[in-house]
Amino acid sequence: MELNIGENKRQNILKGFEDDIEKSRSGVYANTPENKKLNRVGQKYGAEKKEDEPSEKKAERKPEVDENGKKKPITKTLEEHAATTDTETLKKVLETKGAKEELVSAAKKELEKRGVSMDKKSSMGMTKEEHAGHVKSFNEAIEKLSGVDTPEAKESAKSLTDQRNAHEKASSEFDEKPEEKKPEEKKKPEAKKPAAEVPKIGKIKSYKINGKTFEVDGHEGEGILLVDGGRKSLNFLKENGAEFSEKSSKEKEPTYVLKNYKKDLKDAVSSMQKDLDEVDTSELYDVAESLSYDEGIKSYLSSKGYNTKRSLIQKIQDDMEMMLD
Repeated sequence: MELNIGENKRQNILKGFEDDIEKSRSGVYANTPENKKLNRVGQKYGAEKKEDEPSEKKAERKPEVDENGKKKPITKTLEEHAATTDTETLKKVLETKGAKEELVSAAKKELEKRGVSMDKKSSMGMTKEEHAGHVKSFNEAIEKLSGVDTPEAKESAKSLTDQRNAHEKASSEFDEKPEEKKPEEKKKPEAKKPAAEVPKIGKIKSYKINGKTFEVDGHEGEGILLVDGGRKSLNFLKENGAEFSEKSSKEKEPTYVLKNYKKDLKDAVSSMQKDLDEVDTSELYDVAESLSYDEGIKSYLSSKGYNTKRSLIQKIQDDMEMMLD
């Protein structure tokens, strides 16, 4: 009769089994929480332990004598420990990952002596050989019923077939399934970027390469750029991914443009109309003169050719009059 031992009890028995095996060797108890609790850290055990065994144990085994006539210390072998350990604990040893090889070997040998099979079992709790025996028996029974043409025989044959199929399915659990290899994803070839159009060598003012911008001072013939007092090959720069520009990196885009100019004039006109019932020419001139000192307006109109003070004021006044109409 197989005992039904709780998990905690199994673990305790297994631990006791392992402790007994450890004690069968010579050594010193390590500094572990358990050994600290038992106040045995640093104490010797096993073959070198000098403590006398209880008289009852001495009577059980006869000590061996060495060549000098001295008694050899009595130790318990792994096989002896396994022989006094219950079946469930021995099974647990085989199932424990990382268990010592000699411990597993002793447990396995003892289980074989007791006729306990450790063969892998299916979800139906049977070995592959047991399933094969059942399948064979069901096939023989089905064959006998194949010649009987009655409802009962057909129903029995169907039931036997279902049971046989169930055993075949459970038996297939033992077959090693090869790991499915995922198909390798084919890398799509990277689309080549079209080469950037390079300006004519005489128009190149700057170029950028490896994140750094260089100013071009001039050129020689059709293949050499003059840069920082040196000479750079145009073909070499193109092959190494240089980006060429017809603008100097020192040139800045104007920040004040037409829409800024119109807005400033519109705001000035709206303010005048709000404060005055009627806007005359003299008042427009005064506002235009005031606006001509604005750096943004002055810079914008200068770029359009209004470089004198008079031309600036006149242009502003004319544009404001158009907004009044």
